[in-house]
Amino acid sequence: MDGQDGGQIGIVAALVRSAFLVNAVYAESGREHGLTPQQGQLLCVLMAQSYGMSELGATLGLAKSSLTGLVDRTERNGLVRREQDPQDSRAVRVALTPRGSRLAAE
Repeated sequence: MDGQDGGQIGIVAALVRSAFLVNAVYAESGREHGLTPQQGQLLCVLMAQSYGMSELGATLGLAKSSLTGLVDRTERNGLVRREQDPQDSRAVRVALTPRGSRLAAE
C-alpha cells in the first residue's frame, strides 16, 4: 500500500482478512461440537448428497489415504456411514447419518 488509497485497505487484503475471520468462526463452531475443521468440511460437503470416495477426495482435495482416515474417524463418531454404490457394487458412497445431518445443519 502506497498511501494513495486514503488509508482504505485494498479488496484483496479485505478478502484475505475476511477469509481468516470466516475460518476462525468456522473452526470455533466445529470445536463447540467436537469436530475438527476437516470433519466439519466433510459434513458440509455431504449435506446435499452422498459422494463416492474418489469424488469426495477430489472435492476436499485429499489423497486417498487421508480421506479414508477422515471418513473412518467421522464414521466412528456416528456422523457418516458408508453405503454400497447402487451403480457399482465394488464402490462405496459416504452419506450423513441422521446425527451427522443434524450437526451439519447447526
